[in-house]
Amino acid sequence: VAANRLTLENPGKIILCCDRATEGKMLNTYYAKTHDAAFVSGVVAGAMSARDKVGFMASGFFHTDMTCDINAFTLGARIVNPRVEVMEYRLTRENDFEEYAHAVSEFARWGADVAHCLHYLHSPVARKAFPTVYAQSYVLNGERGVIDECIGAAAMDWSVFYDSIVGDTISERGA
Repeated sequence: VAANRLTLENPGKIILCCDRATEGKMLNTYYAKTHDAAFVSGVVAGAMSARDKVGFMASGFFHTDMTCDINAFTLGARIVNPRVEVMEYRLTRENDFEEYAHAVSEFARWGADVAHCLHYLHSPVARKAFPTVYAQSYVLNGERGVIDECIGAAAMDWSVFYDSIVGDTISERGA
C-alpha cells in the first residue's frame, strides 16, 4: 500500500520495494536470495538428523516460488547425509500460529526429527533479540509433535543488503 502511494505521489520516479511481488510501470519489487541460508540450514539438519528425515517449512503466502530454497536446503542436507529425506510444508497464511504448529506436528508425524522453520512468528523476545533471523532449525519431539530445542538460526544482515542496493543504484545513476 505504501509503495503504491509513493508511486502515485512521485510520477516519473521508479520505486523499488522489498516485499511481495508487485509490478507496475514505475513500481518493482525484489527480495533477497535466501538460498544460501537455506543451504547452511540443510547442512545442519542433515548432520543432526538421527532418523534421516528432516522438514522444510516454506512460506507459500510470501514467496510463491521457493524452489531455490528447498533445493538448496536438500543439497545441504544430502552433502552430509546422503540418505536423508526432506518433507516440505508450505504455509498458506501469514502470522498464523495454528498453521505453524500444524506444520511442526506434520513433520514429527512423518518421522522428521529436525526441521528448518521460518522465524517463530509469535516470539517477541526472539524478534527483539535477533532481528536478522530469517529461519531457525529445531530438534523435534516426535512423540508430542512439538519443537524440543533450537539448534541453529539462519540470519541475514539487512543493513548490508540495503547499503549495497542503494549504493549500486546511486552509482548507476551517476549521482
